[in-house]
Amino acid sequence: PFFLIRWGEWREESEIVLRVDRSRRKPEVWQGKLAKYQKDSGILEAGHWYQMHLSGGDCQRKQMYFTTFEDCVLEGIDFSQAGLWGTRFLRCQLRGCNFTGADLRQAEFADCQWEENQFLSADLEQAVFSEEGFPLEAFEESQLKVLFVSSS
Repeated sequence: PFFLIRWGEWREESEIVLRVDRSRRKPEVWQGKLAKYQKDSGILEAGHWYQMHLSGGDCQRKQMYFTTFEDCVLEGIDFSQAGLWGTRFLRCQLRGCNFTGADLRQAEFADCQWEENQFLSADLEQAVFSEEGFPLEAFEESQLKVLFVSSS
């Protein structure tokens, strides 16, 4: 199933604010999008990645607003200083990912599994994390004051 929601003027320019695409894609599609980023900086925004094992990849300083990672394994991805505002990580396994200095305002981490991820100086204002498995030790005291932990 695939659908998207756009926001903007009728018959004028609009922006995609939500995309759901639960078709199975190969990891090469992910690498291809990263490679095309220099020519089309909006190529990663509002993307939807479903049941994929995404290993490696330089997302450093890339704008990936409103992207969804659903039932994915994210391993060794560098999200440092990336724009991840409103990004959703749903039932993901995050292993060795670097979120140092990333903009994670209003991001959602629901029912994720954590292993050696870095969040140093990341902006986590109003980010939401599931209580179960919450990696308390991965965050600075100032970050814990601005994020939310959900018990459901």
